[in-house]
Amino acid sequence: MSKRFGRWVEPKQYLPEVDGDYMCLIKNGEMEFEDVRRLINGVWFGGCRPFTEHEVVMLWYEHPVLNLFQQQLQINRSHAVNYDFACRITIAIEHLTNRQADIRTVLRVMENQLELYELETKALNMEASTIVEHCRSVDGVLYQQMLAYPIAALKKASLSS
Repeated sequence: MSKRFGRWVEPKQYLPEVDGDYMCLIKNGEMEFEDVRRLINGVWFGGCRPFTEHEVVMLWYEHPVLNLFQQQLQINRSHAVNYDFACRITIAIEHLTNRQADIRTVLRVMENQLELYELETKALNMEASTIVEHCRSVDGVLYQQMLAYPIAALKKASLSS
């Protein structure tokens, strides 16, 4: 799914507050491309040497909910499938509402799967329709089990903000 919400940030403006994996716009010579890079103590890592030796991270992608899920994934890799599903739901919410998903809305939808049906505000393209239907088709019990860890992370984040 394309990144329609959130924003690109220049690393010289500021870096993410938490180490982890982030989508980046990278320049290597004349070539520019998007890929995930890992930030550790203010330094970007990733890619395959020697091909990445001259790479420069030009921008990193900031999104309050998706970055939170990425950070939680770094803490507990054994729940990767849970956070991947949570990211898909967040993207589905954005396609349904045509705006950036905030923690409160994502939490509401994760706690009650039926909320996905209440959000639809516009016709969806094929790509968005596929992801929304996937999120809606998951069994209710499995839906809650899959989202237990992401829900806890969102609640913790909403308390600290």
